[in-house]
Formats: sequence, structure tokens, C-alpha cells
Amino acid sequence: MQEKNNIIDTAYKGALDVLKKCSTEHGFFASAGKEGYNAVWARDSMISSLGASLVDNESFKKTFERSLITLAEHQSKNGQIPNCVDKWSKRKP
Repeated sequence: MQEKNNIIDTAYKGALDVLKKCSTEHGFFASAGKEGYNAVWARDSMISSLGASLVDNESFKKTFERSLITLAEHQSKNGQIPNCVDKWSKRKP
């Protein structure tokens, strides 16, 4: 049973670390690092936000809010939410 708890604790700490690394002033990026997807992807940021909302961490709640705001600011006139908002990376589609 102790081994199972260690695995769960390790996974939880790893998940928190990833959330911290992917938290930006624009919302949750899909991955962290220079080579990662430094953009707010609708699906990825919402999945991250759902998990982050279960953690008692005020900065995660702010990042969740920023993800929603970033996507909403780029919503089409017809109401469609963008798949991705990528205005911070050096690569352009």
C-alpha cells in the first residue's frame, strides 16, 4: 500500500509542476519550454483548467480565468471559439 501512495504522491507533484510551468499571463499553454506549444489551445487549456480547479491554488484559478478570457477575446462573430490562440510564438501558421 505504501508503494501505491508513493506513486500517487509522485504523480500529483509532477502534475502540479507541469501546471506551474504551463501557467502564463495569457492562460494555460499546451506545454512548457522553448520548444513547446507556447499558445493557448482551447482543448488543452480547458482540460488543464478542470484539473487545476481541484487544487487549492489561487494562481491556477487566475490562469484558468485568463485562458477563458484569451479564447473569448478571439471568438468569432458567429460565436466560434478558436482551436488555438498562437500570438506569442516565433513560428507562424
